[in-house]
Amino acid sequence: MSESYFDHMPAPYDIEGVHGDDIPIPLLFKSGSPAVPINLTSYSFVATIHTKAGDIDLTVYIPSPVTGVISIVITKEQSELLNGSYPWQLDWITPATYRRTLLSGYVRIQPNV
Repeated sequence: MSESYFDHMPAPYDIEGVHGDDIPIPLLFKSGSPAVPINLTSYSFVATIHTKAGDIDLTVYIPSPVTGVISIVITKEQSELLNGSYPWQLDWITPATYRRTLLSGYVRIQPNV
């Protein structure tokens, strides 16, 4: 599980994978000192890869909101559309519908040889 820290600007977070593979990206959100998982009940997330052909919306799962864990998935079918480097971002939407970009970076897809 990766850790990335953010304040008011999106934290940089790059993703690497292989063309034609399912690419799961588990993330754990913590806050405070000592850091404890953030309860994500009533929050939602939107993950998007930006390509010249248009945006690709990724599936975001929140398996158990009280654990602070989400899982983003680039499916096999989505990774087959990619070859190279593409900007991406993860936004969260609060219960009051406030939207904020938490992570941004590049998705780098390598050829499957």
